[in-house]
Amino acid sequence: MSEKMIEFVRTKDYRLIRYIGRGGTGVTVLLKDDLIDKEFVCKKYLPSSDIDPKEYYNNFLAEIKILHEVSHSNIVRVYNYHLYPERYTGYILMEYIEGDNISEFVYKNPETIDTIFEQTISGFKYLEDNNILHRDIRDSNILVTKDGIVKIIDFGFGKKIIFPDDVKKSISLNWWCDIPNEFSQKKYSKETEIYFVGKLFENLLQQNRIENFSYYSELKLMIEGNPINRIQSFSLLENAISQKNKLLEYFSDEEKDVYRYFADSVTDIISKIEKECTYSNTDYILQKLEDIYRKNELEENIQNTTAIVRVFLNGAYYFKRNVIIPIWKVKDFINLLKSCSPEKYKVIILNIQNRLDGIKRYEEEVIPF
Repeated sequence: MSEKMIEFVRTKDYRLIRYIGRGGTGVTVLLKDDLIDKEFVCKKYLPSSDIDPKEYYNNFLAEIKILHEVSHSNIVRVYNYHLYPERYTGYILMEYIEGDNISEFVYKNPETIDTIFEQTISGFKYLEDNNILHRDIRDSNILVTKDGIVKIIDFGFGKKIIFPDDVKKSISLNWWCDIPNEFSQKKYSKETEIYFVGKLFENLLQQNRIENFSYYSELKLMIEGNPINRIQSFSLLENAISQKNKLLEYFSDEEKDVYRYFADSVTDIISKIEKECTYSNTDYILQKLEDIYRKNELEENIQNTTAIVRVFLNGAYYFKRNVIIPIWKVKDFINLLKSCSPEKYKVIILNIQNRLDGIKRYEEEVIPF
């Protein structure tokens, strides 16, 4: 029995709500289906006048195929498509995401940076699991809904990993940050995606002066210029996030409050840290804090707040003179450290170092003679 082609010839009408924007290869508008009272984003393949429409038409088809393959809460959903191959054009009907790009959202909601990072890693881990490279990672291509849900969009440069050396389009993009070392070898891989996601979050932290971020140590491994030193997969990143969150579950709300009161005081003192400054040996931190407490035990507040900073830093830094640290904050933190297992002790110190990682670094000027 021969296969029979079934044709749906009914047309469906949408109401144009507004024009959203234009990229190098297309125009995007907002449409509404009045029958089901739902809005959709419609992307039309329409290259700018200096581009032959035939040139990128296959890329447009590839984007449709990619979006039809993915199903993840942090990736834009595609509903339908309409192609006009004889005119080298077509349309993709996608989920309408009401919200801001990631930079705008974090600017308005800096306290959400941890969950935004976690969701972004989850979305890119899903792409990695399905051998898909996005290849155009920038803040305008990661949206966040009003409810704080991350949505990765725009797979116009996306590609299934089939030919590893097919990277010319990614290499030639006008990148918004320093490029990784592998670009000199005309290489773009999943490790490159990790680099650009990391640089995006580094920018978000710096631009919004966010110091309270739980994943500084993971971020440092993401933005290594040399891919050999970079964390190798989004899967490893997601595992690191999961392990860190499991460890944090071991802390009671009271213990978390004690840590936060003390950590806030430490980071409030420091305005910037010299680039070559290192962290103190964790084995002696408790002993040093007990020495400071004994010297200030009869006071209401710590008399020399820089002594607290020197417990954690070896090197130069700038500090604020008007910060007050009540003696009880130090005492409670010492008691917390004493009551902890070695594993929990390590997590506490690591979290403080993560806080310090978020403080601006400077280079000491070298003066001759």
